[in-house]
This record gives sequence, C-alpha cells and structure tokens, in this order.
Amino acid sequence: MLFAQTIQAGPLGAINLLFGFLGGIGVALLVQVVQAYFRHRHYLTEKLLDRYAEFLGVASLAVDDATSLVSGLVFSRNVPQEAAGHSELSKVNSRRHERRRDLLRLSFQIRLLETNVDLLSKVQEVTDSLPFMAFAVPPSWHEGNYNERFEKYQNDIGNFKKKLNALTSAAFKVHAASKFFRVGRFRTPEAAKQSAQLTTAYVDPGAAVSPNVQPQQPSPPPEAL
Repeated sequence: MLFAQTIQAGPLGAINLLFGFLGGIGVALLVQVVQAYFRHRHYLTEKLLDRYAEFLGVASLAVDDATSLVSGLVFSRNVPQEAAGHSELSKVNSRRHERRRDLLRLSFQIRLLETNVDLLSKVQEVTDSLPFMAFAVPPSWHEGNYNERFEKYQNDIGNFKKKLNALTSAAFKVHAASKFFRVGRFRTPEAAKQSAQLTTAYVDPGAAVSPNVQPQQPSPPPEAL
C-alpha cells in the first residue's frame, strides 16, 4: 500500500521514502555506536575497579606484614636469642619485595586506565611510601641507631596507612557513580560511605606498637562448664 502511494506521488514521494529509509538506518547505526561506547566504558571501569581492589588488598597485606614484624621485634626483646624466632621474622620481612613488585605492577595498570590526576597522585604516593627498615632482623637493640630506625619504621607504617586511607576515600568519592555497575543496582551515598569506612577500618586496624610497650599475652581459654 505504501509502495503504491509512493508510485502515485511521483519522484518526490520516492525521494522522501529513500530519505526516511536512510534516516532509519542512520539512527540504528547511531544507537549501535552509542551502545558500543558505553559497553567499552563499562568494561574499562570494571577493569579499573578490579585493579583498585587488588591494589588495596596488596597494600593491606603489606600493612599486616609490617605490623607483624614490629610486634615480633618487640617480642624478641624479652625472650632468649635462640628462641626469638628470627627465621620467621626474616620471612615476614622478605615478603616486602613481593609486595612492592605487586604494588608497582598494579599502579602501572591503574595509570593506564585512570584519568583522575588526584587519584593517580595518591596511588603513586602509596606505592612510594611502602615502609622499609634496613637490617631489621636480627634485632640489635641499643646498638648503633637501631632504636631510632625502629621508631622511624613505625612512623613510616603510620604514614603509609594514612595515605592508603586517603586513596581509598578518594577512590570511593570519584567512582561512586559507577558502583551500580558492579552490584547490579544503585547504592545510596550512605551505603557507599559505610563501605568506605569498613574498608578503612580493615586497612588501619590499630596503631603501631611501641618498643616500650610490653606485648599482651593471649588470654587463657575459659574452663569447660
């Protein structure tokens, strides 16, 4: 019926039909291009958030290793030299090299995907501030500047936690709009803030141990009723 009306309308009707047909094709192509663009953006966002999550996990492990080393060094002051467990402390201390390699790898991947300059700067600060103490094991208390280096190591751990917490909070604020891609639904700002607080609590479980504070012994198990 439409074709017959077009024939009756003459050349002008055929031209209108052609433009309408081409317009429909153009709109369909435009929709496909827009969908492909947002799919690509969604894919890059997913990759970036995965890299941030992995970066946070590696940095948290580095914090755990550093605090464990501090606790072990403090504990070693009160036990005989042969029972201090220096081999275990050496294992903990040597894991720093693996953590640093992972942080460098992940920070490079984040720099390839992240466009926010402030976040890039915070990622670099966290990577560069990984705490380190030379010749920490075996401990040599009151020999040379060992005590001063130990205090500096504790301060470095605290600064590392602060920078990591700052990066976590900033990443949540910047990428809050994309979080619904990961959970399948939109979360309120209050829920995102709560998630950031929970993450910060995991990264910074407590202050560093002072060498002058005696380590707490575990409580004995309660007697069976």
